[in-house]
Amino acid sequence: MEQHNLDLITFAEDIRSKMLSHTPPLIQTRRSFFKSYGNTFLGNEGVAWAMKYLDLEDDSNNNQTDEAYERDSTNSTGNAAESKALTKQQAMMLFRRIMDAGLLRNVLTMEGFEDNKSLFRFSSDAADGDDLITSIAIGYRLYKRAKSPDGELFQQVCAYGRPLSSECMKASDIVDWMCSTAVTHTREGAVAKCRMMMSKKVFEPVLHQNVTAFHDDNKFYWFVVDYSNPPLSVHQFIHNIISYSMFDEYDNSPVSTTAIKTPPTYDSLLNEDGSMTVEALHHPNAPFVKKDLRVYPDRCGYGFCVRGVGPCYVKRCDSNSPAYKIGVREGQYVVSVNGWSCLDQSFNAVEDAILTGPKHLRITVMQAIDPHDEQHSCDSSSPHSPSSKSHKQSPSNRALSKKQAPIHGCKNVHTRVYSSGKHTYSANVR
Repeated sequence: MEQHNLDLITFAEDIRSKMLSHTPPLIQTRRSFFKSYGNTFLGNEGVAWAMKYLDLEDDSNNNQTDEAYERDSTNSTGNAAESKALTKQQAMMLFRRIMDAGLLRNVLTMEGFEDNKSLFRFSSDAADGDDLITSIAIGYRLYKRAKSPDGELFQQVCAYGRPLSSECMKASDIVDWMCSTAVTHTREGAVAKCRMMMSKKVFEPVLHQNVTAFHDDNKFYWFVVDYSNPPLSVHQFIHNIISYSMFDEYDNSPVSTTAIKTPPTYDSLLNEDGSMTVEALHHPNAPFVKKDLRVYPDRCGYGFCVRGVGPCYVKRCDSNSPAYKIGVREGQYVVSVNGWSCLDQSFNAVEDAILTGPKHLRITVMQAIDPHDEQHSCDSSSPHSPSSKSHKQSPSNRALSKKQAPIHGCKNVHTRVYSSGKHTYSANVR
């Protein structure tokens, strides 16, 4: 493994360890929409913690044990003015760069890190996390425990009457440590984790070249990954004094920094015909603003319909409908429906989620920014609006676009247009 990749993982693990050592722990099981999410923290709590307990001293993050940090976090009132505390922007930059390196993820959505109540989890704690990242992270925790003053994992091993190494660990002791620290709750699970770490070359057996699989026995192992270097400081990480690289998803080997290409531009991520893609919407320079809306239907429904596949967008919205009054406009891209991320889904799936969801609709949309409007009002003629692009449609969709598209409300067979005085509105009937 290249050193800069190891530095990123160990830095993220140090931040995670300090958040766990805080009183009360910032990383814990939290509930959202009647469902529990383990090993998560709130974005706004993470930012507030980083501003209070992290600083920009070059060596502030080095060689500091969790016990020392816990003492500092409980007696930090007098030293806050003396240290170079992080600003809110720097704290958010710290977590965003950890997320950009693939070491932190948003639990509920695909959105980036924000100073709000969104739930975030370190990738090493995720059940579906990358095996290489998880192996390196668990190995770092194991190494720190073995090197601590009260750690009893390292033992000296001799060969042919001579000392071979004083940093060897018995397999059964590694399994005991994993069970005691809740890395896993069973010895069988711990053995599976150790086999994964052994396959990723985190450690290997000592003088047992014929050992092909890890077992819960008395054989000794030593580290292959060099964890002896001090971790990065917050100053180095914030000010980008490190080479970043990502991991190859096929062979789990790091990609050299010389092979990293220039980040793609927003325009280069659009389709050849200029139509929108999910990747373009995720680009940091995408000319869109995100809106969270809550729509309560009237007796005719919500009053809008969606079309498109990855991304799905608002095809039509009745000007007298509840959706229009709350801010839904034609050309907006649908990011989520009732907490379900659907930016890469088809309009059929989005329609089903709307119709089978609760009575009130929680919808997040991305609205094109009009450069001539300071309030970012939606402009249906914007070059980034779906209506201005040549979206490819199936014959059935083209037929629907020629006649009136159904408006979301109750489950309907067709749509009727009613006229009352000056106002015309659509209603769904079975």
